[in-house]
Amino acid sequence: IIAGTMVLPETIPSTYAKLRAELDRGFVDGTKFKLVLISDVDQPRFWIRNGKLPTIAPAGDLPVWQDALAIAGPGAEIVGWSGDRCAASTDVAPGLVIRIETPPPGDDWQGIPWQTDALDAANLRSDDREALTRSKMQIAPWIDAPGRS
Repeated sequence: IIAGTMVLPETIPSTYAKLRAELDRGFVDGTKFKLVLISDVDQPRFWIRNGKLPTIAPAGDLPVWQDALAIAGPGAEIVGWSGDRCAASTDVAPGLVIRIETPPPGDDWQGIPWQTDALDAANLRSDDREALTRSKMQIAPWIDAPGRS
């Protein structure tokens, strides 16, 4: 219960991520959001498209999280925040962590095992690596965070 309002069945990290996305969108015009898509069907992995984490630049009236879930595909759910701790920061791209059950729809997706050697081999940009590191640190403990063990 938050402020006398029940927020079940959604977890607090999910609600926090959705609210932060809307705050960041309101503070900085044209904000692009990084999406950290994670799955653990056969092994913990994150998903990249064309060699980088996917981004969205929401436009229109839809909430940011709904735009994000449209890219992630059916069965996806927001499970956390991968942006900066400070709202309206321009140092770190805001982002959402999304758990998926199946590979994202479309072409050019690659599932990367969430292990240090695989991260090195993926040759990701530094800002993508930082978003992945923040995601692992901030994700709720009951979400099976890839590579946390």
